[in-house]
Amino acid sequence: MKSLCSTRDILFVQEHWLAPFDLDKLNAVNPNMICFASTTVDDAVSRDCLVGRPFGGVAIYVNENLASITLLISLKARYIILQIKQLLLINVYLPCVSAVGRDDEYIECLADITNKFLSYSMMTLYLVVI
Repeated sequence: MKSLCSTRDILFVQEHWLAPFDLDKLNAVNPNMICFASTTVDDAVSRDCLVGRPFGGVAIYVNENLASITLLISLKARYIILQIKQLLLINVYLPCVSAVGRDDEYIECLADITNKFLSYSMMTLYLVVI
């Protein structure tokens, strides 16, 4: 990831598998990048000890040269939305097929993203969804 951060202005990351207390590790990857990160591991960690491999987690790295024109629109467990000038960036991690309650979570997540998009779509010309 270090080499990608050194050659890109924007980098999307999915499935970093980090717990909330480990998200700061993403900031150490490259000092010239600002990292916006969230995790889906919050619920699992808050209930009990984490057993097995964690899941999910998204991040968007933005070159520090773009910091002054970057706006954080929304940072949720399953997605991050940023706006850089007229570019709307959405990094989303949707639940897998075998997840319990997947359909409700899927619909809720997409509805929330749609509402955010509709609020900002008049100010943007370009949309990137990963």
